[in-house]
Amino acid sequence: MAEGVFRFVAKNNTYIGEIDSCGTGAYHEQDPPDYRTMQTLEKNGITDYDHAARKVTKEDFDNFDYMFAMDASNLNDLQKMQRAIERKGKKTKAHVVLFGEFNGDGAEEVVDPYYGADNGFDVVFEQVKKFSSNFLKSLEEDAAKGKTVTSTAILVDFVTTGHTEDTKVGQEDKFEKEQEAQEPVLEDDRVPNYAAMPVPQGFLGNLTAEQDQKLKDFWALVLKTFGIKDPIDSTSTPSIADATAPATPEPGSAKKKEKHGLFHRKNKDTPSGAGSPAFSGSADADDKYGQTKELQEILATSSAADLREAFWSMVKKDHPDALLLRFLRARKWDIQKALAMMISTMHWRRNEMHVDDDIMRRGEGGALEDEQSGDASTKKEGRDFLAQLRMGKSFMHGVDKEGRPICLVRVRLHKGGEQTEKSLERYTVYLIESCRLALEPPVETATIVFDMTNFTMANMDYTPVKFMIKVFEANYPESLGSVLVHKAPWVFQGIWKIIKGWLDPVVAAKVHFTNGVDDLQDFIPKSHIIKELGGEEAFDYKYVEPRPGENDAHKEEAPKRELAEVRKQEVAKYEQKTFEWIHGQDTRGQRDELAQKLRDNYWKLDPYIRARSLYDRTGMIGRDGKLNFYPSLSEQQGILPASNGVPPGRDASADDVD
Repeated sequence: MAEGVFRFVAKNNTYIGEIDSCGTGAYHEQDPPDYRTMQTLEKNGITDYDHAARKVTKEDFDNFDYMFAMDASNLNDLQKMQRAIERKGKKTKAHVVLFGEFNGDGAEEVVDPYYGADNGFDVVFEQVKKFSSNFLKSLEEDAAKGKTVTSTAILVDFVTTGHTEDTKVGQEDKFEKEQEAQEPVLEDDRVPNYAAMPVPQGFLGNLTAEQDQKLKDFWALVLKTFGIKDPIDSTSTPSIADATAPATPEPGSAKKKEKHGLFHRKNKDTPSGAGSPAFSGSADADDKYGQTKELQEILATSSAADLREAFWSMVKKDHPDALLLRFLRARKWDIQKALAMMISTMHWRRNEMHVDDDIMRRGEGGALEDEQSGDASTKKEGRDFLAQLRMGKSFMHGVDKEGRPICLVRVRLHKGGEQTEKSLERYTVYLIESCRLALEPPVETATIVFDMTNFTMANMDYTPVKFMIKVFEANYPESLGSVLVHKAPWVFQGIWKIIKGWLDPVVAAKVHFTNGVDDLQDFIPKSHIIKELGGEEAFDYKYVEPRPGENDAHKEEAPKRELAEVRKQEVAKYEQKTFEWIHGQDTRGQRDELAQKLRDNYWKLDPYIRARSLYDRTGMIGRDGKLNFYPSLSEQQGILPASNGVPPGRDASADDVD
């Protein structure tokens, strides 16, 4: 659409030469524009537009004076390609900019209208018409100043191409194949090369035979807990009772003990929560948070369906095996303890913190609504949540030497009592969940830098520290890669002795103290360290406020239901193939394919169930979950989504060209 509108606006303009459009991906190459694009153009008097979709080429950077990107994700891709070309010593001609820079009132994205409401194409039309007119005015102003003005322009991503109505959720197989076949975008030096990274032992893709069997046994217990019947042979599936029962007593024992496995109940009249007998054993001495003891109560009060739903909700974009392996590694491959930890986590997410149905669903936009509430308590919670974002108390930016996302905590900005305990906890979980979306296999952990510069005792607050420790140890297993305590003053020595006593030894071993940029370089390349910490990365934190309409996708029930139904079917297929795998059939490849489909489905579903965040608005988390840890333009001024309520992280299966 953008090309058609631009041609119309620039018709007979003496300053404009060649005009074209293309996409950053080769999706639907040579296809015509979407019928809704054509309808929108025609009703606005543009009846002569014709175009066949194509992908951007290296030559485009020399053939055009301007390359206009429709959104932050496209802009980042183009900038990476341009830098890669110029690193080889070839200076390019094109001026790569966001088309929305010509908004006239701050930068604005044009967001793919494909999955939006019917008026989405009209909104895009008005946007690109305004941008086109403002760009031409800028050329005329330059000419009036005596500058030589001759411009050619190419508009990059996305005129949606000719889809029929069945592509609302359909045509996924065709689209996925096209995605796989497309050439990779040239990468920036700072983009982690995940494919070249070694996979640590005990992680998905590098399991010993014993670990692989443990994973199978764990899946058998998990599926049984979820009330999923083994369609092959229920008698041969390892039972929870057998797997966790005490050892058989030695012959000659005075009294034969009954076997009471993990879910076995003595009293048949006692209600069963998860469709399985309940655990009767006591908590282990090393069960720090009482999760094993808690298991019996959870199973008695939670349905199998609820636990299953909570698990698949937590999976999000992850490979399901990778999620289970986190719990196995955290509990040293003891499947009974791993199960207790996992069930406790599911209960905590669903019934205590309401991670997915509240914190992530409402997000920053919901907090902004609360801040404007007439209820004093609600107003304070919203204000306190946003205050932490606005001041930049903690945020994600960049990656360390291992490709792990970096979360920087400016401890000096915290003052005990300034925010409510509830808002502190919600913000902590919110940031962790946001960071989870920035993990790309084989990277499964993050690095936290606690910047203690100018720390005083007024900044010390033990309550949120305890909460953070518990959350990481009990509910986000195997999520910490390293913890860097930077420039801690002498007064912190006594505090550290207290905190260290609360930490699991494994977690404590990941804590390192650094005093300057040279120390930080042991973990983070200097080019990745922000200047605030003495590095070379030119980054100044700036919070971009939520914009009205950015979460309007939440109101669209029909596409959400369709995508949720697709996910439900893929989950059932995955569970079926898991049973086959447990019984010795070679279904690994099929399970991996289904895991990839679940990942793709999540990113399609994401805009309907998760509120847009700072990281969506600045382009760090892009369309289809594409990550950019160093979004250049966003660092300076922030990229706001268009007002049609279709966020930049949202799927656009027709995001080819415009």
